[in-house]
Amino acid sequence: MKKGKKILSGILAASILMAVTACGGDDTSSSADTSSADNTVQTEDAGSDAGAQSEDSGSEAGTQKDYSEKITVSWAEVIEGDEGIDYTQDDVYKAVQEKFNLDIEVTPLTWGNWVENLRIWINSGDMPDVVNWNYVHSEFMDYVDQGLVRKLDDDWKERWPETAKLYALTGIGEELDELLGGTYCLPVPIYFNNKPAETLTQHYQTYMRKDWIEAVGVEVKDYYTYDEFLDLARKMKEQDPGNVGANFYPITSYSNMLVSGLVYQMYEHSSPDKIFYKGDDGKYRWGGADEETYEALKWVQDAWKEGLIHPEFYTLNQGEDEDMMTIAGTSAIFWAGGLSSNYSMFANEMSQNGLNPDESLLSAFLVDNDGKFHGLETANYFGALLFNPDMDDATFERVMDVIEFSCTQEGQLLMNLGFEGVEYEVESDGSLKALTEADPLSTYPSIRFFQTFATRRDDFQIINPSTPQQYRDKQVEQYQDKYSLLTDDTLAKIDWDVVFHSSNAMNQVQFTYPDEYSQLIVKDGDLRENWQNWVDEKMSLIQPVLDELNAK
Repeated sequence: MKKGKKILSGILAASILMAVTACGGDDTSSSADTSSADNTVQTEDAGSDAGAQSEDSGSEAGTQKDYSEKITVSWAEVIEGDEGIDYTQDDVYKAVQEKFNLDIEVTPLTWGNWVENLRIWINSGDMPDVVNWNYVHSEFMDYVDQGLVRKLDDDWKERWPETAKLYALTGIGEELDELLGGTYCLPVPIYFNNKPAETLTQHYQTYMRKDWIEAVGVEVKDYYTYDEFLDLARKMKEQDPGNVGANFYPITSYSNMLVSGLVYQMYEHSSPDKIFYKGDDGKYRWGGADEETYEALKWVQDAWKEGLIHPEFYTLNQGEDEDMMTIAGTSAIFWAGGLSSNYSMFANEMSQNGLNPDESLLSAFLVDNDGKFHGLETANYFGALLFNPDMDDATFERVMDVIEFSCTQEGQLLMNLGFEGVEYEVESDGSLKALTEADPLSTYPSIRFFQTFATRRDDFQIINPSTPQQYRDKQVEQYQDKYSLLTDDTLAKIDWDVVFHSSNAMNQVQFTYPDEYSQLIVKDGDLRENWQNWVDEKMSLIQPVLDELNAK
């Protein structure tokens, strides 16, 4: 990295440590046990009854809310944790439970079943009270038209002002208000205080065995070209630096991340997020039919046939691929989100298995053979909260109070770290200091739920003292590196006309592209013929969408 960029990263790291307040308040007090002048939530005394009145999370200071009635709410979202974990038994959950006299029935989803399960539940009217849903505009408009989701009260922004601040930062929220004449969802913001680069792009990373890279004589770098990456995988396969044996496949990622890390990375318009785009002639195109998509699929298929990719990657579950490298030691490469918490988690797993992560773990990314990063411009939201229209007003208000709390300094600290004086303390400069080496996620499993239920965890991870500084710095540096390697030709920008296009035709083309592409990669026969047949088959559904977009 260039010296100037290192200085910039250092300045940013220093500045973001000062940004403890999660939603823009000026108060520097961050106690989970005392009230703040700028926070509208006041924690009750430890000896108070759960049914006592509490200061209103979303109203003017001094007003009181009556939480004497216990309320139960059902809530579904993706939680990255092992199956069978009870997220409602630890002290962080109990602190929220007692503060709001609220029981939360948590339904954990995985990235593999998230989309389909919620689609079925919403359309059948069986959705939980609250769901954290992947936002698809055409489906969302149908949900609104059919009355399948709740409309928020017109004065909700005044009643829950901290939530409203984050809503404004998503970029899409106020556009939807204007389009619909009201609010029917809460887009979940990614960054609010600690945005690491001017333009946000996809931020999954290529995690690799650093020691094995060195063992096969390849330079350890922050990013690799496609050719360099292929050469590295081949050398690992040939030399087997970990003595795994005949079943050593350097690359083991489950289908969603393999496709994201390779196919989408090689050609940005193969991604469902940018698959409809305007060509040089000003007409909309479907990226699935582009030669570049075929070439990316061919690259992956050739590597798969060569034995560089796990032969049954399409059967792997989320997490299995990671464990093969960090725990079992039988693979060398996988893709996952580029958060510092992920880097730290993988490092801890390797350390527990006798490896020094500083010597054995590398987080990198891929660029094209000209050294350019291919990026998908990302709006500042990922997913959205939807509310069951049959939820009664009292339950809805209690849910919104908890969401409002999560947007305050007090809530962010509790729901990401635990308790002041136990897990952390606030330094005189406003930065956070960890008081224990224990991972809060292990101590309080409910944090896995709370840290993403109304905001994404990306923002807080940049200042999270429970994650080593080196991993936090790496998260910021890699965002900046990607940004510096983007060009106008390699950045697929947001097209709001496509995002907001809603029609029955658009609903018909919400394909699960990782599955579609994976099937093409492993299908017998000639890939070009198979791909062309796939394109021809899809075009009967795709063409009406193109016609609608081109008619605008």
